[in-house]
Amino acid sequence: MSFTMQSYFKYLFSIHTSEHEVKTSPSVYERVIIKHISVTSVSQGEVCNDISNLGMERYHVAVKQGHAVSAMVTCPTSIQGIFSYTYTGLACTDTLLDTCTNKTMFIYNDTLCNDNPMFSSEGTLHCAFTGIEGSDTFVTLYNADSSVTNPTSFQFSCMVYTTSGSTVSATINPEECITGQTSTSLSSTYGKTVTYTALSSCSTPEPEESEDDFTWLYILLAVFVLLVLILVIFVLIKSSFKKKEQVLPNKTEDVIISKPPIRHIFT
Repeated sequence: MSFTMQSYFKYLFSIHTSEHEVKTSPSVYERVIIKHISVTSVSQGEVCNDISNLGMERYHVAVKQGHAVSAMVTCPTSIQGIFSYTYTGLACTDTLLDTCTNKTMFIYNDTLCNDNPMFSSEGTLHCAFTGIEGSDTFVTLYNADSSVTNPTSFQFSCMVYTTSGSTVSATINPEECITGQTSTSLSSTYGKTVTYTALSSCSTPEPEESEDDFTWLYILLAVFVLLVLILVIFVLIKSSFKKKEQVLPNKTEDVIISKPPIRHIFT
């Protein structure tokens, strides 16, 4: 077994043990070895007996209890939209999946149809892990049901899908993906092959400019007033400098030179 830390609340792990089908309804494949009760020890080689074909479907998610929301990731953009869906055994004719309102969640409209392919009774799931291998996209979803009651609902489900135009082809297995699972092939008896059809995308159109919107005029007037104010300040500053540079006219002062009196001395 190997672990990879994704965040404080989430780990990825893979188990290098061959799969065995657990006999429940629906059945779940678990990577375990089965020994008689009398066997008290096993070797590492017996446990790690499947170390080849370590594809994306071999990755599983462990989420810290009580922190499912913190472990969420954004669902792939290729599955973001409003979809209808169908699969073998579905009794509803009107179906709706919303991955736009919250792009980290799959929200199935249980008012239109109380059945969904995700093994969830309430129809709300968090995207916990996504990955791409070749043309297939892998998504591990965490079931947000208030309580999970196997075998009718499971805490996790694994989805593998591809897109073509407005159509999404997917396979979904309870708890985890299984070896060899692709968007169109699933060897699990109780897994589902689902077709989603896009009804609309999540893109939000830009709001149209109202004909009565005079915001542009107010901005133009504000700019004009600001320019005028700057011009007035500039003129005043320039005028002030000119006054300081003016030279006062020269005045000729009358200078009286005092001469000592000339004395004529006669001898």
